[in-house]
Amino acid sequence: MTNKKSKIIKTYVWSFLGRANHWLLVASFFACYISSFYENLLLLHVSLGYFVFAMFLNKIVWGLIGPKYAKWTDYKFALNDLKLYFITKIKDKYREIEVGHNPASSWFSFLITWIGIFSCVAGIVLYGVQEGNGILSFLNIKYYSYMYLFESIHIITVYILIAM
Repeated sequence: MTNKKSKIIKTYVWSFLGRANHWLLVASFFACYISSFYENLLLLHVSLGYFVFAMFLNKIVWGLIGPKYAKWTDYKFALNDLKLYFITKIKDKYREIEVGHNPASSWFSFLITWIGIFSCVAGIVLYGVQEGNGILSFLNIKYYSYMYLFESIHIITVYILIAM
């Protein structure tokens, strides 16, 4: 009696640059969040914020030029597919899992990226308006009265990202 072993085929789905971008983004976002609680670390917070912004922009570019599973065109955004994904997930926990992004992770990645970019832009505007520093420092005099609005937008979007 012979025992047939099934051949295991490895597929590398996530590229090195994709993984590096992901973990650099996670670490720098966390460090940026922690530094926000200390006024004397404002320059570090802003520097990390620009780095987080660059990582989000890199994610968008990588989604355009990267390998197959990193491309935005490989993501599944159809709402019917999302509904079917959750129904199948609930009904059959032993289902075959597809390689790449499923509809839920596609939407999650898309939302994290764009909410993150919005949060970074709000932070850059806030830094210019509140502190009169950074690339938008010229907004300080004209929009200083809106400082709390920009601060609220920045803080709310950060907490949305943390919750996600």
